[in-house]
Amino acid sequence: MKADEVICRAWEQKKPELLNDIIADSFEWYEDPYGEVITNRDLLLSMWESDLEFQQNISVRLERIVEQPGLCISKWHATFTDASGSIELDGVFMIRLNDDQRLVEFRQWYAKK
Repeated sequence: MKADEVICRAWEQKKPELLNDIIADSFEWYEDPYGEVITNRDLLLSMWESDLEFQQNISVRLERIVEQPGLCISKWHATFTDASGSIELDGVFMIRLNDDQRLVEFRQWYAKK
């Protein structure tokens, strides 16, 4: 399974621990262009667990735009419900991989409908 697919599966199944299968020991994770870079695995998983706590009925569609050695750019569309009602997001993420095909950089841009 490709890194972008693992990320979407972790989200849909509410299993952030699946990220452990793809993240390198040293990585940079940018959840959005204005946020702080995350380089600590425990902090990343904790953030995911917190975000997923109130999300239900999660569905993610993925379209790979670019796939080259060491680089993947994917467009995604997600829907879920939370306390505020139905949420719809549309976004793009870029993943850089090392020679072992482990994620070393993640950058994401998205908009909420």
